[in-house]
Formats: sequence, C-alpha cells, structure tokens
Amino acid sequence: MMDNQLRSITLSNDPYNHSALDFDQLRNEGILLLQRLAGNTWTDHNTHDPGITILDQLCYALSELSYRAGFDITQILAQPGGNTYNSLYSPATILTTNPVTLNDFRKVLLDIEGVKNAWIEKAGNSQPVIYFDAGKNELTLDREKKALPDLKTVPLEPIKIKGLYNVYVFAPEVAEKIIRKRLYACRNLCEDYEQIHLVSGEKITVAGKIEIGNADDINKVAARILSRLANWISPGIRFYTLAEMLAKGKTVDEVMDGPALEHGFIDDDELEQLCQKPKLYASDLIREIMTGPEVRVADNLCMYSNSTQGNWVLALNPESVPVLDVDATLGKLKFEKDGRELNLNNELVKRYFDEYKQVGTNKVLPPAQRDILPPEATHIDLSAYYSIQHHFPDVYGIGEGGLPETAGTLRQAQAKQLKAYLLFFEQILANYFQQVAGVKNLFGFSATGGETDGADIWKTTYFSQSLVDKVPGIGPLLSATYQADINSITESPDAAISRKNRFLNHLLARFAESMDDYALWLQDVRLSQAALADDAGEASVSEALIHDKLDFLAGYPVHSSQRGKGFDYFQPSNPKEEFGYHDNVSGLEKRIAAKLGIKKPGTFYLIEHILLRPFQADEQRLQELRKNRYCSSVSWVSAGCYMCVLPAHDLQNGDQIVVIYKGKEIAASVSDVFADKFNITLSQPDQLPEKIEASEIAWRRADIQATIFAFTENATENKQNDPYSFQLTFVFGTEKDERFANQNFLEFVKTTVRQETAAHITVYIKWLEHETFERFEQAYSSFIQELRKLKNE
Repeated sequence: MMDNQLRSITLSNDPYNHSALDFDQLRNEGILLLQRLAGNTWTDHNTHDPGITILDQLCYALSELSYRAGFDITQILAQPGGNTYNSLYSPATILTTNPVTLNDFRKVLLDIEGVKNAWIEKAGNSQPVIYFDAGKNELTLDREKKALPDLKTVPLEPIKIKGLYNVYVFAPEVAEKIIRKRLYACRNLCEDYEQIHLVSGEKITVAGKIEIGNADDINKVAARILSRLANWISPGIRFYTLAEMLAKGKTVDEVMDGPALEHGFIDDDELEQLCQKPKLYASDLIREIMTGPEVRVADNLCMYSNSTQGNWVLALNPESVPVLDVDATLGKLKFEKDGRELNLNNELVKRYFDEYKQVGTNKVLPPAQRDILPPEATHIDLSAYYSIQHHFPDVYGIGEGGLPETAGTLRQAQAKQLKAYLLFFEQILANYFQQVAGVKNLFGFSATGGETDGADIWKTTYFSQSLVDKVPGIGPLLSATYQADINSITESPDAAISRKNRFLNHLLARFAESMDDYALWLQDVRLSQAALADDAGEASVSEALIHDKLDFLAGYPVHSSQRGKGFDYFQPSNPKEEFGYHDNVSGLEKRIAAKLGIKKPGTFYLIEHILLRPFQADEQRLQELRKNRYCSSVSWVSAGCYMCVLPAHDLQNGDQIVVIYKGKEIAASVSDVFADKFNITLSQPDQLPEKIEASEIAWRRADIQATIFAFTENATENKQNDPYSFQLTFVFGTEKDERFANQNFLEFVKTTVRQETAAHITVYIKWLEHETFERFEQAYSSFIQELRKLKNE
C-alpha cells in the first residue's frame, strides 16, 4: 500500500514497442512511400500541403488502431454481459471427469457432507445368482436341474456378471437416499451398484490413568485428548485447495485428474492410507495421548468394544467402523495431578470436544480455491470508430460544421469530392476496427451472436461496419444498397462459410477432435437428394455443419468428461426431451448425437445390458409364485373337478398347477376363473375324494419357469454365456432422420458408434422400422419406470 503511494506516476518517453504505435515513424514511412511513387510530381511534403494533412490523419488513426490491437487479451476477448470466458474452459471444467476408478468413486462419496469413510469393492456374484444351463442353452435362476434319464439333481454353472460393485459407507448422520442419489448421478456406462451398505459404528471405550503436568484448564486438556483419540480411531480425509495441492509439487492436470468435488481435492496417497483398521494397538493410543505437552504419563491403558477387552491389542469387527465412545471413555479415563484425581465437567468437556471436531470439518470451497479463474474482464467497444474528418481543419469544410451557407456550388462539390475520396480510407479503417472487436467471435462457440450491421456473427470471419452516423454529411454520397454492398465486398457468403469452418476445425483440433468424416458424409447425403443438388444445397450443408460444430464445442465439457457416464435411472427422465446438457441420458448418447448432428429427440436409444439382469425382486416374485398355497374352501363340482375359493389367487384360465394331497403331487388345469374363486380339473379324476377339507390339500403353479434368457446360438461353443457384462445396444429408428435413407450415412453412423464406444464394451446396433420402433419406445419407457420404482423402494 505504502509502495503504491510513494511510486510517482509519469509519462514514459521510452520508444514504442511497435512502429505502428509511433505516429512520427508512420508519417515518415508514408512520406518515403510518396517520394518513391510520386517523387517527380509531388515535391511539397510540408504540413500545409492537403495531401500531407490527409496522411497525418490516417497515421493518427492507424496508431489508434494499433493501440487497441495491443490491449490485454482479456479486454480483446471481453464480451458484454459477463460471458467472456464461455468459450475458454477453466481447468476444473475441462480437465475433470466423471468418476472412473474405484478411488474416484470413493472421493465422490467422501465429498458428501457427513460421510466419514467409504469403500467400493467388485461384487463376487449378482443377486440373485444367474446360472447357465448348457443342455437347454439358456440362463435360469434355478441353481440345479433334474437330468435324464434318472432325473438326478445336477448343479448348474453360475455366471459372474462383470461391472457390479458393492458400496460400503460409514455416514451415521446421512440418509441413504442422499448417498444413492449422488452415486447414481455418476454411474458408469455398463456398470451398476449391486448393494449399498450403510456401515454401523463399533463403539470403542478407552480406559486408563493420565498424569497431567502444567495446564490451566483440565476440561480443555481432556477434550483435546479425546479429539486426538477419536481422530486416530476413526480418521477422516482431508480436502485441499488447489494452491495447497500445487504446493505439494503436483501439476494442474494431475490435480484435476478425477471428479470435480465441492470440498476441494483429495491426495491419492492419503486416500490409500484411509483404510479399515483390523486392530487397535494401545501403543498408538498412548502416542496420541502423549502428543499434548500438558501430558506427563499415560498408564494402565486398555480398550473395550462391547464385551471385548484388549490391554495391548483390540481386534475390531471387519463389518463396522470403530468410533470413540466419548461418554463411556469419560467415565473410564482418570486424570491426575501430582497423585490427586482431577474432577471433570463432562458437559463442558463434550462441548469443547464438539468445537475441536468442528474445526477439523471440511468446508465447501469457493470456486476460486478449487479452480483457476481468469480475471474479470471489462468490456470495451473496440469497434468504435471516430471519423478522421472530424480532425481536419475547418477550412476543408468536411467536419461536423461543414461549409458556410455562403459557399458556392463549386466549393460544395469540392468538399463532397474530398469526402468521397476519404471514404475509401475510412471504410478500410472502420472495418479494421470492427475486425479487432470481432476476434472474440472468431474463437467463440456462440451460434446466436446476432448481427452486426447486417452480417451474421456466427458465420462471419471478415468484419465490416457502416460509416453512417460516423462520418458527417455522408448520406447523399451513399447508395441505397451501401451496407449490403460493403458486406459482400468484405466477405462473400461462400468465403465466410468456408473460413468459419476452418476456424472451427482449428478449435476442434485443440481438443484433438475432428468432424471431417461427418462433413464428407453429410455432403454426400445432401447431394444425393435432388432438391438440394445445387449451390444452395451445398451452402446449406456447410451452414448446417457450422451449427453442428458450434453445438459440439459448446457442449464439449459434457461430451468429453461424461463419455463413459451412464444415465441416472434413480431420477426421473423424459426420453422425448432434447439431447441437452442436463438431460438424463448417458454421456455417450449425448456425444454421439452431437457427432452425428442429431437434434431430434427420440431418434435413437442406448440400452445397457447390465440393467436387464434380474434383480432380487424378480427372484422373490418367482419364489412367491412357486410356493405352496392353500384355499379358503374346496368343494366337489363333478368327477375330478373341484371349486376352490381364494381371493387374489393370480390365476388365469388354462394355467397349469400341481395339487399336493397326502404327499402326492397331481397335475391339474385351471378353468372358470373369477376374482375370488376358480375350478381345478385333475389329470386323473380319481386321485381326490369328493369330500375334502381345504387344509388337506395345497397347490402351486406348475407353469412358472425360471428361464430368463435363451440363446439363439450355442453359448457353450461360442464361450459366451454372459449377455450382460459390458455390452450395450443402440436402437435407431430408420424413419427418425431423413439422412438414414442414405446407405453411406448409415455405414458412417455404425462407424461413429463403434469408434466412440469404449474398447472394453461390446456394442450392437439395431435398426427398427416405424411401427416396431414405436412399440420398442413404449416397452423401453415402461421398463425404465419399473426400474426406477424398484430402485426407489
């Protein structure tokens, strides 16, 4: 502050950094050029010469143009309304990704307020377990089958579905729904969570005697000791700011490699050390107690967990997380001073303990501490042009004042002639000023930039501006089509579109992306349509290509970081919505839609096979249908036919059941079904007596199969009996996009889908006609709703 006050403010007389800023040097170069071009006829180069006066004004305008071109880049790129950096992504925006590794998912869980620790493990088997029946070439939920000819029970081979994970979270004060919501929001493509376990805490009590030295407040000393013990027994993770991570010697891309977190960054080495303790050692607790300078001796230390006691070692429950029982420990720890026991205020100790715990709690960091944010940019109108004719001496009669009323016709004509002569220079200068202002649009992604003097910003690369209202008295000298003529002279529509596409190709290449193949096949599609096989058609293709590139670049943080992200089936979604940044569809769908220029909703769908696997609710339903049931009453109707009364029986006419009577199983069929009753007809009429009590017979469904998938090819020979692991299917509607009528474009779609899908995922592509596609949409929508209902229960 003092340095700024003492520093004197002076105008520098140092040479200019660039000759374009030096008026004298520009003027000298202009005169040298005049001497070279017209030295024989123009010999008077003094300041009173009109030609030299014009040269002076042009040199002044050029120095102003150079001055503006030398502005700081933040001012050159500054947009009105604070949108300067919309096309310049910050490191946290462009370098972070959707969680990929198990540690990434741990970080996401630890970023939830109240989560103390979390682990993610690969699931051993899906629940329920799926079995492969090689004889029938099908998958089933039955773990065994009866094999011919002797009907012996044969166990079936279980299949192990890859991509399933079990999640364990220790969060005593966090609702399970909050954890599920965060996890499903970042679920990976073709992966899923088998089970989410909320781990309970195992209360640990520490007992012993602590000798205190110099201390002014025993309650604070006790609280600090309890805080250290609690942190050792159940340690938490520390979040760092970006500056702190950089100070550790890490680079920006290393720090940003992973998911974006609200509380900051987690050191990977520290995360690896945050593991479950199998045992507690008294020596570690003594060390933590003795860390405080006010502690002299810790003696007779022992640990308790439920009914288990450990003097030197305490084995911990592997299915829970150890936590210090503060109340119990306060009752077991004795504090002494010079051999006399000190009395504690337990309530005050616990209050201090809570304060110390709050100090160590991670806070949500502001964006400036977890990202590199560019400085705020002040928008300056760099295109503002002030006519050089305002600076001419009044005697010229071309300034704002013009000529006196007494000026004759000849004099007025001379002034207009000079004005018209100067317009050539003025237009070029004004266009250059507009070009400096237009640099931000050349490197921006906005496709709705509006117009500037009649030109579409989104496809303009050479900018121009009108001199109307900038040059005094210019109106009578301009034609009615002046602005349109200037725009076409500055840049033709074809040249503008071509150059804009090259600019966008450069911006795409900065992200190692290319849409050249898409451009090639898009042109092939358009030219194959008779209505667009002309110059207008080619122009429309190029314009459409510009819009597609702009859309891809504008959404690139999503298309890049979320390409491996699945959709969040825990949250509602509307399959008919546009492919936008917040739509609940997979990241791969968004990327492929952008790569193919698909904007119409419902053009295609991505089906993750792992979501088609049976869930525990399916097995429970199967067991429910297969279990023995009893009727309220049974009455004889005719030989071999009985009427059974049972509300909510779920039977239909023609269903096959098995009747169990005195340990014997009898086949029967169902008929005359009503809501609360039905008839059964025995396959052998004489198997049951006419008079029978309902409690004497039971029945179960005989037509319920546990088959969940039947292979069309021999799965044993193909060594592929798992249709779920890392597999997905793209379903396209053949009539949803007119370009799909072009066979070459269809092949390009297939190539794009396979190129953009991760290498570890097997991809299938299906094309459905209109009616079939509509039926599929209805079935898929119902499936998603049922899946969401299942996961929310």
